[in-house]
Amino acid sequence: MVIKRSNMPRIKLLGRSTENDNDFYPIDGAPPAAPGTLRRLSFGSSSSNDSQDESGPQSRDNSSSGSLSADTQAQHIDGVLVVRIEEPLYFANAGQLHARLNRMEMYGDMRTHPSEAPRMNPTRAVVFDLVGMSDIDGSALEILLGIVHEYSRREVRVLFVRVCQGVRLRFEQAQMGSAGGEYDFSDIGSALLHLEQQLCIPSSS
Repeated sequence: MVIKRSNMPRIKLLGRSTENDNDFYPIDGAPPAAPGTLRRLSFGSSSSNDSQDESGPQSRDNSSSGSLSADTQAQHIDGVLVVRIEEPLYFANAGQLHARLNRMEMYGDMRTHPSEAPRMNPTRAVVFDLVGMSDIDGSALEILLGIVHEYSRREVRVLFVRVCQGVRLRFEQAQMGSAGGEYDFSDIGSALLHLEQQLCIPSSS
């Protein structure tokens, strides 16, 4: 068996569905939302608390199901990048992670040519969904720590969701929490709700 490793990390920028606050889709896999329709408020789920269990609001990522309807759009959440890492990180592919995050932060869509002017508002938080990141080696962990340190220096909150036990152990050993990374969230919705509370974002009305 030959295992081929790419030097480009498989990551996706996710947006919240216009049809359901609990659904998140890749920005480049859904019809783009109309200009000026960034979600500015209400990071958390709009579902009633009565339907939530103790782990917080349940968010789904239906991007792989191919069930996105023609009427559904994926919207950015203003000031927040939701980034899904779809594979283990190691030295070769993690080297491009910083550059790709910078591009997402400036343009909000990897399809935008880097010669264009930045179009995104300042980033206040980054949520990493690690659903596909089953492992991380020492070199990649050092790169990721550097990225988190840089965000912390800029006062950008960094949250990790769906962290597997092996990666969580590596985070603990590397003191990811001291670097500014929070990783005790079960899903995207609970992380966004936490940000809404911590950043004191008023609810829309």
